[in-house]
Amino acid sequence: MYQKYHIDEQFNFQINRFIEPFYQDEEVQAEVYAASRRISDVESWILVWIDLGEKAVLARHYALSSAYYQLADFFMGEDHPMKEQTYQLFKSNYYKSIDDSGIEFDQIQYENGKIPVAIIRQDGATKTLIFHGGFDSYLEELIRLVLTHCMGILKDYNFVLFEGPGQGMSLKSGLPMTYQWELPVKAILDYYNIEKADLIGMSLGGFLSMRAAVHKINNPIVAALVNRKILATTKSNIDMAFKIRKGNEVMNTDKPSNLIKAISKFTMSGIEDKITQEVLLLAGDHDMYVPTKAIESVAKSLKNAKSVTTYLFDQASGGERHCQVGNKQIAFDKISEFLS
Repeated sequence: MYQKYHIDEQFNFQINRFIEPFYQDEEVQAEVYAASRRISDVESWILVWIDLGEKAVLARHYALSSAYYQLADFFMGEDHPMKEQTYQLFKSNYYKSIDDSGIEFDQIQYENGKIPVAIIRQDGATKTLIFHGGFDSYLEELIRLVLTHCMGILKDYNFVLFEGPGQGMSLKSGLPMTYQWELPVKAILDYYNIEKADLIGMSLGGFLSMRAAVHKINNPIVAALVNRKILATTKSNIDMAFKIRKGNEVMNTDKPSNLIKAISKFTMSGIEDKITQEVLLLAGDHDMYVPTKAIESVAKSLKNAKSVTTYLFDQASGGERHCQVGNKQIAFDKISEFLS
């Protein structure tokens, strides 16, 4: 279940997100709680997790060291001098912790960059499930989720996982986030000659709180005011500072007003009636990124969908947080139920 490691909710959520596989390890939990008390800002965050990552490597606990390095990497800006080294330590230790002999790795040339792909096949599987993340996800997260939660309950599926524009190595190859997500998905379908597949997308958090300003943001006076106010807030608000920096990196923008304009394109307005497939919507009632009412409004907008199934998880279920961090299994149980 979701833990209270730190008083800052942004820090606390990310710790839960990456330490979730170790909820049942009392030694790790004690270590994480103790480490969290040493964190007061981004600088101390980075130092604490790198230190623990190094100790876990010495103990040959590679899954844990990967999680610690991933935590350190998460709040590093792309211009941080240790960014690339920490990112590679996260990846290398992760792959030391799993048997990847059954995973096919590939890269698809896309526009001026590359889309990394991981394919996991199962004996006798006849269906394809394409799985991608959201605003700040990693391919390794998707692999972990499939190996841990999906293979046992979705035995009829082969999995195609990818990092699209704005994510992981795809972003590093020069591809900023795009609202036209149908284009990278089409690239996957075409490249592998996939005629029919189910599709899972996880998250796209971090921008909804800024949508209210969109309707006036093209006015340069308003834009300048928004920039001043938001940048002033980032000086004392770790959460806001992270969202603006991460948003600018992912969207390839240079200031809050341009970030908001870029984000405003991420809307289903005008295309809701074109969705005719069966749709599953999952949400938590304590999501720090997505308003609870969003699931209801999205469901109502899909008026031509063949069917719309919704689940709103509460605290009693353990799935109340963003992307069901704290109890991801409950989400994959619903996904399995829906797909079958």
